[in-house]
Amino acid sequence: MSEDKESDVVGEEEESHVIKEDKELNDASNETLTENGDQLLQMIAELRLENDFLRSQFEGLKDEVAQGRSLQKAEQVEADSAQLKQLQEQVASLSREIDVEKQTRVAAEQALEHLREAYSEADAKSQEYSSKFSQGQKPSFLFAHSLTGTSVCLFSTCAITLLV
Repeated sequence: MSEDKESDVVGEEEESHVIKEDKELNDASNETLTENGDQLLQMIAELRLENDFLRSQFEGLKDEVAQGRSLQKAEQVEADSAQLKQLQEQVASLSREIDVEKQTRVAAEQALEHLREAYSEADAKSQEYSSKFSQGQKPSFLFAHSLTGTSVCLFSTCAITLLV
């Protein structure tokens, strides 16, 4: 029995030692869990701060992009209005050129009509003189004395100068 008692005592000692070790492990485990929990809470807090920082930067970039687009649109509108103004000036210049060309054309047509009328009158006189000449009218001689002492003979339509 003494051995049984001894083995019970040794068994109890071992058991208390195991319980003690378990308790220490549980305590260490609890400390580790607490530390891990604290680390997780700290990490969550850091991530939240980083998330807020990134959100604010994103909003800032978003505003800059919107302003950039607004500036681009304003510049595009300004460029378009400059192009429009240039085109309007070109249209006005071309309109003036067309007006000048129309006026020139009208003047040329009037001059051409006047020349046609003059040509028709000259042709009619030519026909008249040609018919008189072909009918055999006798040409008349006209002599005229000029102050210089030369005589001029007019024969129908030709003039001959005679020296006196």
